[in-house]
Amino acid sequence: MANLSDFSNSGGVADYQEFLTSGTWTKPEGCSFVYVEAIGGGGGGMNDSGAASGASGGAGGEGVSCLFQASELEGAETVAVGAGGSGGASGGVNAGSAGGTTTFGAHLSAVGGSGSNSNRNDYTPIPRAAGFYPSDSEQAMKYLVFPQAGYGGVYTTAGGACINGGGGGGGCTSAGSFAGGVSTCGGNGGGGVHTASTKGGNGAAPGGGGGGSTNDGGGGDGAVGRVRVWAW
Repeated sequence: MANLSDFSNSGGVADYQEFLTSGTWTKPEGCSFVYVEAIGGGGGGMNDSGAASGASGGAGGEGVSCLFQASELEGAETVAVGAGGSGGASGGVNAGSAGGTTTFGAHLSAVGGSGSNSNRNDYTPIPRAAGFYPSDSEQAMKYLVFPQAGYGGVYTTAGGACINGGGGGGGCTSAGSFAGGVSTCGGNGGGGVHTASTKGGNGAAPGGGGGGSTNDGGGGDGAVGRVRVWAW
């Protein structure tokens, strides 16, 4: 996928704004098109206090991109950047919490990654609710990248890799620790950790999922999401 920020310094894009925290996007005067990339917060990894047990990683935050006609958008749009989910606390078998959803006004959302959960064997990203595609436009190629995120690694697997969202956190057991998933455009997932009293690896921003921890170190935290907006 092309990195559109390359054009922001070459005269190809009139305006570029990046949001690492929530804020307000202001539409530039005279622009015709607006391209938005959004990544949700990564999910937190699991903690297991038993050295012989296993812990899973949190899923990465979803990544989604969309091209708008400038006329579809208000002069100012609220941007909410999803927080990363917390890793499971030490002192027991504790799941990580989900990452927050990132939104661009009412036009675009990127769902946060699922927190790891000791009662499941499949730590995929949170499913998308019905009605995701906005009703303000029926442009055929509006969504340039299908919504995507890396899954969290189950006990004996690495985190899932992806292109547009955050990578999933890695799992771990007494038999080994597994790496977080690599993301091309988002943050990588944190690795699973089996070392005694050592926290699972934190996800990298934007949107990386936290790694699992066995031996009671606490699950790794998911990373905050991001919004980038180009207008021309």
